[in-house]
Amino acid sequence: MKSHDISIIAKRASALARDFNAQSTVSIYDLLQKTGYFDHHAAIGEQELATAVASEPDAMDAWLRYSENKRGGDGWYIVVKDGGYVVGHLGSGDKFNFADRLDAVSFFAKHELEAIRTC
Repeated sequence: MKSHDISIIAKRASALARDFNAQSTVSIYDLLQKTGYFDHHAAIGEQELATAVASEPDAMDAWLRYSENKRGGDGWYIVVKDGGYVVGHLGSGDKFNFADRLDAVSFFAKHELEAIRTC
């Protein structure tokens, strides 16, 4: 697949949090499947998502809201803490600290997309 096509799919996937917040009657799994991410997930990493998220003014806030609104005891989250960001997984207890918002959001988004894809 061409890099331009991967960029389009990454952009669609990066908008998932915003789209889900706006269309909560559709499952997040179905929304992600419609982006084309399932077929090309291996080609879309944190860097591709960072580029896509950076091009959308509200994407970072949408991912933060999405994390805040998640229900359930297991899974990925992102929080603002001490002037930085913490991305963690409730089930494993793993935590990753980031100074940069875009780095934190793209890391969270990739891990969340993979959790959705493999559920």
